[in-house]
Amino acid sequence: MVQQGINPGWQALATEWVTPSPDVQEQLQLSAGEQVYCIRRLRLADGVPIGHHAAYVSPTIARQINPAGLSEDDSLAYLHHLPRLANGQGRHTLEAIAATECDAKRIGVQAGAPLLLVQPLLFDAEGAPVELMIASYRGDQFKYQITMPSAITPKID
Repeated sequence: MVQQGINPGWQALATEWVTPSPDVQEQLQLSAGEQVYCIRRLRLADGVPIGHHAAYVSPTIARQINPAGLSEDDSLAYLHHLPRLANGQGRHTLEAIAATECDAKRIGVQAGAPLLLVQPLLFDAEGAPVELMIASYRGDQFKYQITMPSAITPKID
């Protein structure tokens, strides 16, 4: 956003311990009945909401979150100080969805408008899942860019 001249920001909505949905429980490899820490925020562009984030943090690291990082530009700033996340990996799922009534109220779109659903799952260095984020972004105001290493391997004779 900064490269496009847009001032990024966050608006914290809630932080709380919740009983996860079966999907969140499975992806974070939680036991039945185990609670997870949920962080809900709006992603802002020049003060205007363009996305909603619900981050589900594994109970093994939830108490180590840096609360000051929740308002920093980087969406994972609240976890960067944890050594066990160095050399971790992530898996992103991207999907086009239609906005629900709840989405419409949160980010200022019509119900049924196109949204981009982004679900990154973050793993620590040992491969244990530590955070699942479920983020929905306005289709008319958001572009997701992925940089990957080249699939072309030079031939050496």
